[in-house]
Amino acid sequence: MSIIELLRYILKYVIESLEYIFWRVYFYGRGKVAEVMPPPDPGKILVVQLDSIGDVIMSTPAIKSLKKRYPGSSVEVLTLPHTAELLRSDPHVDDIMTGTVNFWRLPGSLGNAIRTIRRLKERKYDICLDLGGTFGSVVWALLADARFTSGPDRPLKRGIFESGTAVFYDKASAVRQKHLVKRYLEVVCSVGCVIPEIREELYLTEHAREESDSFLQENGLNSKGYAVIHPGAKWPPKRWPEKNFADMVKMLYERIGLVSVLAGSPSDSNMLKRIKEGSGVEHTVIAEGLSLMGLAAVIARAKVFVGNDSGPAHMASAAGTFLVVLFGPTDPEVSAPVTKDMTVFHDRISCWPCTMYFRRDRCEKGSNVCLESISPQDVFRAVEERVKG
Repeated sequence: MSIIELLRYILKYVIESLEYIFWRVYFYGRGKVAEVMPPPDPGKILVVQLDSIGDVIMSTPAIKSLKKRYPGSSVEVLTLPHTAELLRSDPHVDDIMTGTVNFWRLPGSLGNAIRTIRRLKERKYDICLDLGGTFGSVVWALLADARFTSGPDRPLKRGIFESGTAVFYDKASAVRQKHLVKRYLEVVCSVGCVIPEIREELYLTEHAREESDSFLQENGLNSKGYAVIHPGAKWPPKRWPEKNFADMVKMLYERIGLVSVLAGSPSDSNMLKRIKEGSGVEHTVIAEGLSLMGLAAVIARAKVFVGNDSGPAHMASAAGTFLVVLFGPTDPEVSAPVTKDMTVFHDRISCWPCTMYFRRDRCEKGSNVCLESISPQDVFRAVEERVKG
């Protein structure tokens, strides 16, 4: 470790430690209370879910269960600005607010955060359920100042401080389940909900369908006659090699006649272009300018989805599209999409599970062995069997 890296490491610990002290002092007197019970007939319920696209979609069974348990209550969700679109047409969500994790570090988001905090307090929630249990979501859950606050009982480390999230909530739910969908359900069960049929759901709007219609028409694509390929992921160590995706695009087109739609975020643009060029298939389409729900509508009409462990894989699951998901450093038993119409590739090598993939831009071995061991030929065979079967 260089001197600069060491100084950054120390600075990070100092900042996080100070943040922990500040919020502990700010919320002094709030936290676990003996024998506290949730209000029996809540008028307003807030769900805090400030994680990524996949986590928001994995939260939909819990939100649905909550609405079914309290049909007369207003169920509202606090989520990130870019994931709010996923829930706007959900019939189990009555209102959506947005916030940014660690908003106190980001001057640009501070104004919106202050407005959101004021609105949360004005709403006077009876129940607040924090699904994530991260430091940022805990802060937001307490800022809502609900009559009853609950969340998962999990370890919390911030700088030099280690505690459990239970010290912040009125009541914490024991984390017994491994998969995130079931963990979220454990939280809502703490207020009397019953676990429903577990299924990730997205509710496509007419606008999203029209957007996908225009996209398919402009690119000469027939419904169900194409594959959606998503080669991106939040952290580089979760990405299957670009060359493998290029080989997949070529095999899909040459062997079973499927044109590929390459999807990704704006920051993935150059990668998508390299994959198209590497495949040598001119008919390959790069999806650009689609909204999140527009992309979901395109995925819903595809023959197959192939991608890394990332949010769009959960979109495919919710849309009912057959999907092939490639797992490397992460655990499919924790975060795989919830569907039977799926094939998962995962090579559990000696250094798995990886605890550092989210802190580095590459595997410390120098290459992503866990993902490089998955061959394009094996992935293609899984697609071919499903398409031809």
